[in-house]
Amino acid sequence: PRRAYVLFCRQERPLLVHANPQWDLPTVNKELGRKWKELTPDQKEVFYDLERKESESRAV
Repeated sequence: PRRAYVLFCRQERPLLVHANPQWDLPTVNKELGRKWKELTPDQKEVFYDLERKESESRAV
């Protein structure tokens, strides 16, 4: 199962790349890390919930 951070990156990466096409991969990754750290616990919980759902569906 994918981790919450990976799920966050899958959602946010296309938005960052579209808004900043001049950025290279390390810059995009650094910005993703910064944005993840700025999320509130409630905002992160959405991705942790997705992680749990993926884990449960694979366990079946």
